[in-house]
Amino acid sequence: MRFLTLIIFQLGILLTSAASDQVGYYLKENGDTVKGMVDVELKKVSGKKEVNFGEMEMVIAFTEPGAKTKRIRAEDVAGYGFIYEDTWYHFEVLDMKKNFWKKNQGMGERKINNLRLFIHRAYEGAVVLYKDYFKRGMSKPGIGGVIIDRSDPYGVELFIKSAELGFVEVAPPTPGAYKKLKEFFMKYLSLDEEFLKTVDEKTKFTEAEEILIAYNLWKKKNG
Repeated sequence: MRFLTLIIFQLGILLTSAASDQVGYYLKENGDTVKGMVDVELKKVSGKKEVNFGEMEMVIAFTEPGAKTKRIRAEDVAGYGFIYEDTWYHFEVLDMKKNFWKKNQGMGERKINNLRLFIHRAYEGAVVLYKDYFKRGMSKPGIGGVIIDRSDPYGVELFIKSAELGFVEVAPPTPGAYKKLKEFFMKYLSLDEEFLKTVDEKTKFTEAEEILIAYNLWKKKNG
């Protein structure tokens, strides 16, 4: 699990961003759908506006018809979604308290392991892939306190969903364990043996997303 620097949240350091109301919904814990407008955070990338998922990991602004805008937290709902530039984005909740996968260790351990996060259902198929877009910061000692390096303020983690383990991060469970991605696939995903034969033994976890997308395409073609 990522090493998430909580100092950024505590200091309220944010990138310059804009917001735009988009048609969407949120899901109650009982499964009911509430329709309305989602205040989608946007950022400029190479002159183009893109969804700033990192600012929407734990809370969103939502407006029901005829009502005032309210904050919707991941700890209070089951998920949400919205449409932006003709594309639907759907998010589910990863509850760190209930999830059986490995927990964060080190700085902020107690707080992070009690969070509920919105994670993006990024790719559908035989294996559904989820992404957690999070704000992060690199801290280092400095005169009079801590200096925050925000040169790379956002990160992404890839997850799959297991019936037994819940959301499983596609990464080595512990340092030094399951170093090979193929071993991970064999242990946690029931991928077809014929497809696994095409995966090189030395494949790294950084290649997991494209390999799992390729598997979904292979599965759709081969049944």
